[in-house]
Amino acid sequence: MSKTNSNTYKIARVFIDHCNSKNYQVKQSEESNNLRLDVSNLRERTIVKIYYNNTVQVQGKQNSLKAEMEILKVTFEANPQSFIGGEKQEVKACATKYDILLPNLREKTKESFTKNRDSDHYYRQD
Repeated sequence: MSKTNSNTYKIARVFIDHCNSKNYQVKQSEESNNLRLDVSNLRERTIVKIYYNNTVQVQGKQNSLKAEMEILKVTFEANPQSFIGGEKQEVKACATKYDILLPNLREKTKESFTKNRDSDHYYRQD
């Protein structure tokens, strides 16, 4: 997913707002396929990576800060719309129509069925 169709920055805002409410230090940086948040509470450190496909990954040593970020991640993933708003995401097409017969061949086939009324495959034009 591209950066333009992603909610990465809105998701990052959820984590940054939570950290600011707890007076944690947050350093945001951009990597090739994700947004990285380095979170610190002056005793412990953890990394939150938010990928452009809207997935969140918490990294670092196991500590209370990482556990807190994991809880926030689980809460967010349970109902993301309550955090980032009721905006509907773009639905991608899941089916494609193909023309197997050339248009002139299709017309000839229809004409042959229309002309031959005794055929088992009589084509009615309604």
